[in-house]
Amino acid sequence: MSLPSPDDWKTILSVLALGLSLVSFWFARKSWLQSNRPIVSVVVETHAGGNESIAYNLAVSNTGNRPATNVRIRVKENDVEACVAEWVKNLKGPSTTYSRVMRCFSDDGEIPLLLNGKTMTNSFGYTRGDQQTFWRYGSSLPIEIEYCDLDGRKYQSKQTIRIKDSAGFAGGIWKSSSNNS
Repeated sequence: MSLPSPDDWKTILSVLALGLSLVSFWFARKSWLQSNRPIVSVVVETHAGGNESIAYNLAVSNTGNRPATNVRIRVKENDVEACVAEWVKNLKGPSTTYSRVMRCFSDDGEIPLLLNGKTMTNSFGYTRGDQQTFWRYGSSLPIEIEYCDLDGRKYQSKQTIRIKDSAGFAGGIWKSSSNNS
């Protein structure tokens, strides 16, 4: 058995360099696709709150660096029913708060284009301290977010949103006095 000639070594090194270049290109492309994409998340935000009730908005944000298209939020109706008060389950007419909330999860709630760095909101019910509350305060609602980028690549993520006051993460905040005297 003879040793490879210098030309054979050059060929072997060239093939290895080509293979390494292809693997490097594949990793670079994969990393670029993972970092240059829309990232859509959903949160329940306090619209207004007082000592009797809290009104909520559902906020859909794109924190990625590319626009998102056809953003849809999916939810199972039985998961929603586990989060609402008992009286709501018996009152589901077309002009009720329940139907307006469920529109967020229907075809009517699709966001055709959500630019990067932007947030869209929709009214999302309320909580009260008495039996007339819509949501059960502190309940968790599992959702699924589906969206595409401008090139048609599809993304899907699962998230759980909490029905609680967003002004204080643990439920308490200091209010500044509005003494104008």
